[in-house]
Amino acid sequence: MVSVNDIDRLFLQSILSRRIVSDKLFKLLWMKCKDAAKAVNPGLEVDVTETSDQLMGRMNKKLDPLNLEIKTIYDEHSGIKLYGLINGTGDPNAQLATSYTVSEIAFFKAIVQQIMLGNDECYSISSMAALRESNPIKPKMTKSQAEGVLNSFVTSGWLLKSSRGRYSLAPRTLMELGLYLKNTYDNDGYVECTVCMEILTRGTRCWNSPCQARLHHWCYDRFSKTRAEYECPRCRENWSLPANKERMIPIGEEAAKDGYDDLPRRRRADSEEEDEMEVDEDTEEERPQRKKSAPKKGRAAQAESEDEEPEPTQTQSSAQNDDEDEPSQPARRRIRRKV
Repeated sequence: MVSVNDIDRLFLQSILSRRIVSDKLFKLLWMKCKDAAKAVNPGLEVDVTETSDQLMGRMNKKLDPLNLEIKTIYDEHSGIKLYGLINGTGDPNAQLATSYTVSEIAFFKAIVQQIMLGNDECYSISSMAALRESNPIKPKMTKSQAEGVLNSFVTSGWLLKSSRGRYSLAPRTLMELGLYLKNTYDNDGYVECTVCMEILTRGTRCWNSPCQARLHHWCYDRFSKTRAEYECPRCRENWSLPANKERMIPIGEEAAKDGYDDLPRRRRADSEEEDEMEVDEDTEEERPQRKKSAPKKGRAAQAESEDEEPEPTQTQSSAQNDDEDEPSQPARRRIRRKV
């Protein structure tokens, strides 16, 4: 007989097969699962007052022993609420291990690093720059293989590819690898929205250079539409003036300019380690070396050797003392007998 637990299992399976769904689809799937169960067992009683958040909390209690959870995130551009079933570890090796090889995961992490370290917070990378990251990967990838893996990252929902051919982080990556991104790039590119406090890779920021205010597009729209006059939540600059609206600086692909991907980007910590190694090498090279004195020639060398007699060792001294105490005896000749 079909029970409520069967509805829960069917619902989780439908979420797992899609990985990430919108709030609207999340509710629709739950409704379809209930209808399917009632078609088999018309007398089944199901709570119809349960909200999406209550449903998510109840599902997470069942998923906790499996180190899985349903998590929410808002689309950075549209602000649509998204639900996703993720692995609780939050590590790329664990998240991608079931679908990709070790070298492909290393390729993905290299691309993520280049995206997170984008100049002027462009948080994107060109196709050529993305393919370049496959060069150091072992075993060696061909260009066609790297292109195939890149397409797989897009179709699997890990990366987004724009009409300009630039790659950026997809909502799935921001949701499932959010903790990894924060721990790895907290001082190198990781920023949060000033309003919702979620990770931000596309949006807008205050034109005041010392100001750290950054907002998602939808957070900025909601922030500006709720009041006639509004100011920066950090530096208090007046954002509501028409002239000042034009001064807002874009974050994301809109900030990317020609030449941004010419050279690979490095984390600040990696650069500092390399600088320290270079300083150590320079110090080693600059360390003064003892000069060897030139050998003396002729009578000067002979006179010096006669003046500087080597000091006798302890064994030689004791042997010399014994010789002085005992009378000298003639040396004995050894005679070999012929047989």
